Amino acid sequence: MRPLIKPFLILLLAAPNAAPSQSDTTPTPPPQPNAQGIYRVGNGVTAPQPISMPDPEFSEVARRKKIAGDCTVGLIVDTAGIPQNVHVVKSIAEGLQPKLRTAAQSLDEKAVKAVREYRFKPATFEGKPVPVEMSVQVNFQIF
Repeated sequence: MRPLIKPFLILLLAAPNAAPSQSDTTPTPPPQPNAQGIYRVGNGVTAPQPISMPDPEFSEVARRKKIAGDCTVGLIVDTAGIPQNVHVVKSIAEGLQPKLRTAAQSLDEKAVKAVREYRFKPATFEGKPVPVEMSVQVNFQIF
């Protein structure tokens, strides 16, 4: 019997700028993209909204070793809502015994593969789609 996999999405975005205090009347500057033209959410930049999130597969080696955990995947959501530059930010293998790391890293690979297939309603700034950098947490659970 295959274990039930329960992936979920947590968008880990840059925190929006805090609202100015009553004593601070300095206007907040508009958000600026980084050197590659990528924005961060907040200060008028809306977060991308997930449209499609295919479930990741559970690797056979991780299933046999009963490994579960969270993988944090970094990505850029482009102006069409397509993930770009998808990569592991925090591996499930971190903190595991060396003999279990290869199996845990197989789940990281499955998480990256799934996130590449995600689709989003793009982030916007002043009503126009903009690329944003973000992270997604994929959780692998065995029930």
